[in-house]
Amino acid sequence: MNSNNNQRRAAPSRNRTSQNNGGTNRPAQTSSVRPAGGPRPTYTNTNRSAVRPNNTPPQQTNRVKANRQAVPQSQRVSRHANTKNLVSRMDKIAIVILLVVILLAVVLIAKACKGDVTPRDRYEISDTEMAADLPADDADDVFLPVPDENTRPADEQITSKYAVMVSRSSGKIIASREADTVIYPASLTKIMSLIIAVEQAESLDETIVFTTDMISPFYEQNASLAGFKEGEEVTLKDLLYGMILVSGADATEGVVRLCAGDEASFVGLMNQKAEKLGLKDTHFVNAVGLHDKDHYSTCNEMAIILDCALDNETCREILSTYKYTTAATEQNPDGIELTSNIQSRMEGGESGVARIHGGKTGYTESAGNCLASFASAYSDGEEYIIVTCLGGDVYAPIYDHINMCKIYLAKEENTDESV
Repeated sequence: MNSNNNQRRAAPSRNRTSQNNGGTNRPAQTSSVRPAGGPRPTYTNTNRSAVRPNNTPPQQTNRVKANRQAVPQSQRVSRHANTKNLVSRMDKIAIVILLVVILLAVVLIAKACKGDVTPRDRYEISDTEMAADLPADDADDVFLPVPDENTRPADEQITSKYAVMVSRSSGKIIASREADTVIYPASLTKIMSLIIAVEQAESLDETIVFTTDMISPFYEQNASLAGFKEGEEVTLKDLLYGMILVSGADATEGVVRLCAGDEASFVGLMNQKAEKLGLKDTHFVNAVGLHDKDHYSTCNEMAIILDCALDNETCREILSTYKYTTAATEQNPDGIELTSNIQSRMEGGESGVARIHGGKTGYTESAGNCLASFASAYSDGEEYIIVTCLGGDVYAPIYDHINMCKIYLAKEENTDESV
């Protein structure tokens, strides 16, 4: 058995034939290994239809080297089309970006022209030009803070970012710091609300009954409140003191509804008054002074508003009051004792050269601590308006106003504090 197997192994594989299942002979598979020193075996290419003679030069074929791949014509066209599509898409994107940039530029320019992005420098507007914007009857009486050669920059002791001190009799600016820059006035807004209410009211004895919807929104906003309650009937006079002395948002809402019916109508009157006063950089959105990007003014224009209020006897009395108690009601049997936010923080004569009589405080996170006050010099009784905005803590504006009097009115020092 073993010898036969050895004999079969020794037979050249190329001479062997094998039988298929049908009994016919077929060529045996050739070995892939050539015997050492033997002739090169010939291979039969069963996949070719013809065999090239040895001396015939090679014919060109459609075959490509192994490291390259033939790219069908359809794929080449497709790639070209894709390239064109990519360029087209890039062109479209570039056009869209350009249009967006142009649109943004137009919007910014429009806002700048409106004045709520880049505040205009009102120093470039003459008194005559500003007065020309007013009705003829009011042009001669307008109060316009203007600088002159004696106007001084606010001293470094004044810590508020924005400040102005103006003589009421002449309108000349004594000292200032960015007084024409647009700021958020916070509750200094209520000075204008006071003016509108007094002008619109037929009587300070008019009353309104508080409802839940008049009070509850301000609790949610953590706004300052005077303390009026649901179902309480309150006079306009009590509302005005509650609005100014303690900056009550509930009192302000009562004023708005009693004098105009709704906030939109009341705010409309406020903006009409601002226009009548020739204010160029002031716009109101609400009567309370809650923060809104479209609710703004400047220190100079808030000085104009305060001057207007001081010309009204009722407004002046309310702004200079230290304490006031509202009428007794079922909800508040003893009334509500209201103490001025400004006068509870200062006596008024601390500067030694002038007395600060009163004014209005304001605060929001964006506006900082604000204060608008009016003072009279001991030397000659001349009145001055001081407005500061974006101050530090609640006492920063108080010190700023005292220091403004001390620094700029020192030459008029008089120890007679009875003035």
